[in-house]
Amino acid sequence: PSLTVTTVCNDHYFSSLQSVRECHRRGYRRPGLIIHRTHQHRFQGRWQAGFLVAADLFPELALAAPLYIDDWDDPAPIIRWLKREKPDVIISPGGPPLHDLLERAGWRIPEDLGFVWLSCPKLGDPCSGIWQNGRGIGALAVDTLISMLERHEHGLPEQATTFMLEGQWNEGGTLRPPAR
Repeated sequence: PSLTVTTVCNDHYFSSLQSVRECHRRGYRRPGLIIHRTHQHRFQGRWQAGFLVAADLFPELALAAPLYIDDWDDPAPIIRWLKREKPDVIISPGGPPLHDLLERAGWRIPEDLGFVWLSCPKLGDPCSGIWQNGRGIGALAVDTLISMLERHEHGLPEQATTFMLEGQWNEGGTLRPPAR
């Protein structure tokens, strides 16, 4: 049996869906998702799910096949995928290392390829993407723990509960401006 624990986290599903929505609003039509394989398992496919559901919400999109990587430092699978799938925007938690890899490989961001970071460290970050609000998640976790203590809860719960905080869009500068 698996452990069931109360969890407080970012709403990864909403984050990827919101990212695709912002890309669509700016005229991107071939978004691609690159995530580390461990993220896929740790977040139970939530980033992928939000990305894939966007195809139903925006039928004019032609989603690139998601890429699951094992090592952010190995550019070869990423470059092969980019050449094969030809996305016009990348959505990823890869952040600056992936952004830098793309620029070293010759893509100009945002002129040639848009880039969305699924975990911006702060609002006002130069990279466009989702600010997960670690302080807000921490405050929600403390409130949840205090509530559990006040109810005299202890041990593993019979039913797992997950509290999710929606991320906020960070405008940044790695996407072109919205289409008018």
